[in-house]
Amino acid sequence: MKRALRLQIFLVSFCLFFLQVKNVGQIETSGVEVTEGNIFSINDVMVTLEDSYIRIAGEDDVLFNEQVRGLKQVEFSKDREYMLILSYDFPEAEENFQIYGYLFDNNFKLTDKFINEAFYGMPHPLYKVNNNGVITYIDPLTLKLTIRERGNEKVIDPEEGIEFEMERQIYIDSNDEGVAVIYNRELIPIEEENPVFTVVRYDFDEEKEVTGEAGITAVTYFGLTEGGIIISGVKFEESVPNPLSIMMNERLEKTGESREINFERLASYDGLMVGTFNKSLIVFNDKFEKKGERYITGEGRFKGVFESKGELGIMVEEDGMLWIFRTDDNAAGYNEEEPRAVLGFNNFDRFVNAGECFIHRDNQTYIIK
Repeated sequence: MKRALRLQIFLVSFCLFFLQVKNVGQIETSGVEVTEGNIFSINDVMVTLEDSYIRIAGEDDVLFNEQVRGLKQVEFSKDREYMLILSYDFPEAEENFQIYGYLFDNNFKLTDKFINEAFYGMPHPLYKVNNNGVITYIDPLTLKLTIRERGNEKVIDPEEGIEFEMERQIYIDSNDEGVAVIYNRELIPIEEENPVFTVVRYDFDEEKEVTGEAGITAVTYFGLTEGGIIISGVKFEESVPNPLSIMMNERLEKTGESREINFERLASYDGLMVGTFNKSLIVFNDKFEKKGERYITGEGRFKGVFESKGELGIMVEEDGMLWIFRTDDNAAGYNEEEPRAVLGFNNFDRFVNAGECFIHRDNQTYIIK
C-alpha cells in the first residue's frame, strides 16, 4: 500500500509539472514601473504589506496601521467589495504559530479581525471571502469548514473523526450563494483506477450542505462558476494520466465532462473561460467546446492568466524571465512579439490583481500598467 502510494505521488507530481523555482542574478525589466517596498494601490489608496506591519493610507490620512509580524497574503472577493489580508507568523523554531486575519470593505474600513492558531510543519487553513464579507476557511487537519460572518462563526464537519493525511488534496472556493470544497477522503493507489474525490457545497441561504463525488485521480483546479462548479485535473487509466474536466450544478449533479481539456489556472473573459496548464492555453465555453487554443514550443510554459481592466493578461516564463502579454481580443491570438512587460525573473513573492497588477519580489514592487 505504501509503495503504491509513493508511486502515485511521484507520477502525479511528474505529470502535473510542478513549478521549479529558478533564481537569476541581474534583474532587468521593461514595460513596468518599479518602486521600493511591497505596495499596491486601489484608486488613490495605498496598501503597504511588510514583514512587520500593514498600512493603508489615503492621500491625506492613514486609514489603518498595525504592527503584525508574518508573511502577508491578499484575498479579494470576486468584485473587490471586500479585501482579506492574512499574516502568517511562521516560526523559526518548531512551535505553533498564529494566522492574523483583517477584513476590509471597499471603503477600507476594518469590518472584522481574527486570529487562528496553526501547527508547525502541518498544512494551514485555506481562506476565501465573498462580496458580502463572508469569510470561509477549511482546516486541512480535520476537514472542518468554518463560515465566519461579522465575527460569528459556524462550523460544518462533513468528515467527523477523519484521520489526517499529509498528501490529501484540498481546494476551497466561495461566492455570494455558498461555499464549496473538494478533497480526496482516501488515498487510493492508481492501479485500483477507482479514484473518488468528495465535493461538499454549503448554501448560505438554505443553511444546508450537499455532498457529491468526482471520479478524478488528481485535481489541478477547483472553482465556482455561475450556477455550478468546475473541476479539472487528470485521471489515471491503465496507469496513464489523461486530462479530465468536470462541470457540476449546485446540487452537485454532473452536467458536463471533457477528456480533452485540463488546466491549473482559469480566468473568465468575454463570456468564455481561458485555462492554462504547463504549455497549453485553452479557450472554451460552459459546454467544454473549444473556441481557441495556443501551445508553447521550446522551454517556456504558461505561469498564469488573469483579467484586468477589461483585458486578459497572460504570464509566460522562459529562460529565467517572465513575459506578460495583454489582449482585448481572442485570448489564443495574443501577439508574442509585443509583450506588455518583461521581467528579469520568473519567481516572485506575491501577485496582486487590484485593477492594476502588482508583483512583489525582494522588497520591490513591479507595477504592470
